[in-house]
This record gives sequence, structure tokens and C-alpha cells, in this order.
Amino acid sequence: MWLGTLAAQPASRVNLSFDAATHTVFINGLDGTLPGALAEHIPEPATMNKVFAVYFEDSLIPILGDYTAEGATLRFRPRFPFMPGRTHRAVFDLAALFTLAGRNTPVDTSPLRLTFRIDPAALSPRTRVTQVFPSAEVVPANLLRIYVHFSRPMTRHGIARHVRLLDQNGQPVEAAFLEMEDGLWDPDGQRLTLFLHPGRIKRGLALHEGMGSPLRPGFRYRLVVARETEDEDGLPLIEGFSKEFSVTAEDRTSPDVHKWMVTEPRAGGRQPLIVKADKALDAALFARLLHVENAAGQPLAGDTSVESQETCWRFVPRDIWRSGNYVLRIGARLEDPAGNRPTRLFDELAAPGGRRAQAHEVILRFTIGR
Repeated sequence: MWLGTLAAQPASRVNLSFDAATHTVFINGLDGTLPGALAEHIPEPATMNKVFAVYFEDSLIPILGDYTAEGATLRFRPRFPFMPGRTHRAVFDLAALFTLAGRNTPVDTSPLRLTFRIDPAALSPRTRVTQVFPSAEVVPANLLRIYVHFSRPMTRHGIARHVRLLDQNGQPVEAAFLEMEDGLWDPDGQRLTLFLHPGRIKRGLALHEGMGSPLRPGFRYRLVVARETEDEDGLPLIEGFSKEFSVTAEDRTSPDVHKWMVTEPRAGGRQPLIVKADKALDAALFARLLHVENAAGQPLAGDTSVESQETCWRFVPRDIWRSGNYVLRIGARLEDPAGNRPTRLFDELAAPGGRRAQAHEVILRFTIGR
């Protein structure tokens, strides 16, 4: 059992502190043999959290982090930086440590508690909104998603308070977005997906019949991201962001893959394969759901990009093109900005019997010549 050499020391010798220089929380004054035992046998975080845990404000879920032992010090380093200007709490339970070690508990075993804040004055805002999709200035009234890209990872908590959709009179649009207090983010925390409320867009639903779509044809709107939106360090944006756009009629037509134009490169180089769609597509799905395979069915590695207001897809292979036949696989979940798929509309009426058409993958074939 690790900690087997832990002595029955008085709790008064143990200190719980925050180290501003390293942005870590540490405990010192422990028996000097403890860190040596811990260095090779640190328990899993779920176990260590019962002994030594750090929390963000009033949360009851410990912050993710790593524990290290050195000298007479046990140290916690967060996986993500502590947030400047916000309160953090640390709790160390010496009794739990002794119990984990299988030793007799000292008489004075009250948990040590620490509250600390990081001075945000030393840091300056460094994050901004970099892109918003759809990038076009005109969108359909049944637009389903808006993507907001940030230059650095963001704080997820409470993002809904900082994003608004205003009508042409500057008034907030009621129930514009699907309610998600902490938003929907990509794994890196740099792309926020805003869903225009599907219940207001899809025909036949009570919200659509009672309130109509959030966007009305012929009107202008403004998406606003407040400067108070915080990055992962708890700092506001360099500046607030807004994007204006106009709304046209609802789009209830599927992308027609067979009208796409494919420009094939020549063999022997790494020139891009260019795919021109018949209409604008959902930016994130367009970038992710197209894949190139060779005649043997092997996927080709490479870099993709979406351009020309989400109507053009470019693929640059990692290796040179070789002459032969290729396949472009188009995923079943590919959609246009209104959620229409190549093989199914977003709010397509159910067929007799209540069944709805199933979306499926589409394949385009092309040849690379010498």
C-alpha cells in the first residue's frame, strides 16, 4: 500500500496554499517520506479528489488536474488554467489521507480550506471572434445553425447570456435559439454552434404554428456577441462582435450532388481536388463529411478547406496524386444551412404509414489522368 511509511504527524504542521508563480495549489509540512511514496504511486484523480480537491466557485465537481509529490510538498496543477478574477476553493482532508494510507488518524483532523483569486490585471484580453458561418450576407428564413469561431479556447459556462439576436429595430428576438446555457462547443472550445430553435422552424409543430420562424423574409437581423464573453482564462474579448444579415424566403430544396462540379488535378503532384456545390452548405459538415478514396477503397489523408461562402470544397492530399479511379464519399448527414440533406429535406412530410425517408451516403466517381 502506498503511503505505508506515513507518520502520525500533527495536523498543525500542514499548510494549504496557492502558488501564484506557478498557478498551482500545494500542501507542505507533510511527513518527508510521503512524497517519495507518492512519486511512484499517485492514485487515480477520483481517489485523490477525496483527499485533496480544488473547485471553481460554488461548483461541487472538482476541477480536473494532476497531482505531483516532491520533497515535503504535494501539489495540484489544473489541466486548464485557473480563471483570473474568479473565486476558487481548495480542500485538503488529512484524515482521509491517513485513512487511505491505512494509518491511525491524528487527533486534530479538521479539513484545511483555502479560497483564492488570481489577479486579472496582469493579463490583457487577447481573444476575438474570427469567423461566423454562414458567411453570406443573405440567409434563408429557415436557417438552422450559426457557427461562431473564436481565436482561443473559451469558457463554456453561461455563454447563452452573452449572445443575442436582434431584429432590425434593435429588439431581441424572442426564443431565437435552442436553450443551452453553456452552449454547444467543439472539443477545442473555439467553435460555438447556435441552433435557431428547431421547434419554431419545423412545420407542423406547435411552436412553429404559434410563433413562426425566428427569422422573417425581407427583414434584417444582427447577431451580437458581447465583449463580456470570457475565454478560458476568464478574460473578456478584445472587443464585442456583431454581424448583420438579411433574410430571404425559406429554402426547402435538397442539395443536388449530381449537379456538383468536380475539378480533377493531374497525376504526379499535390494540386487540390476542387468540388463546387450547387448551393451553399453547412460549413462544419461540408468540411467534415466529404472523403476521398482510391480504387482500392483506401481513404486518402490530406487537408480540406471550405471557401466561396460555403459552396466550394478543396482537398490537398498528403501524398502526390496517382493516375487512376477515385471515389468521393459524401456523408449522409451533410446539410445545407437550412438542414436539408441531399437525400432528405429537414422537415420532409412523413410517407404513408408515418415513416420518414432515411438519409443515405452519396458517391461521386472521378478519374485522375496523367
